[in-house]
Amino acid sequence: MPKKKNSGVTLIELMVVSTILVVAGVALVSSLFSISKSNTKAELMKVIRQNGDSALSVMEKIIAGGFVESCDGEEHNTIAVRDKEGNKTTFSCSGGYIASNSAHLTDDDLIQVSECGFQCETVGNRQKVTVSFTLGSSGSPSRQEEKASQEFRKVIFVRNRE
Repeated sequence: MPKKKNSGVTLIELMVVSTILVVAGVALVSSLFSISKSNTKAELMKVIRQNGDSALSVMEKIIAGGFVESCDGEEHNTIAVRDKEGNKTTFSCSGGYIASNSAHLTDDDLIQVSECGFQCETVGNRQKVTVSFTLGSSGSPSRQEEKASQEFRKVIFVRNRE
């Protein structure tokens, strides 16, 4: 009597294939979480850079075209600038944001300002203003990918002399 040949798979072969698929799935999910975390941090850094660059741009335009009222060489958290027409603009750093008169120059919901200061000194017959501040994620994020900060610093020479 001829012997029957089994052409199926054994239980051990099924277990080996299942184990390989589980390990590959875990590796895939882990890499997807890692990509998601790095995208969160990159997006936060982009928002911080945009806010910092925008605030510096506004301050540079007004300070360079005006005249600083009090230029004593000390660092302050406010600076008052008068333009050619005599209009006064005051920049201040307090409450976690940078403001120009009453308008906020930074987005309060996502980021906050720390270590902010304005220093004005007279160099020759010109005023030199140094603006420096640090922007970081607002609140107290618990996850590392939600924590980011960047320092901004700009030296501005005032063009107008009163």
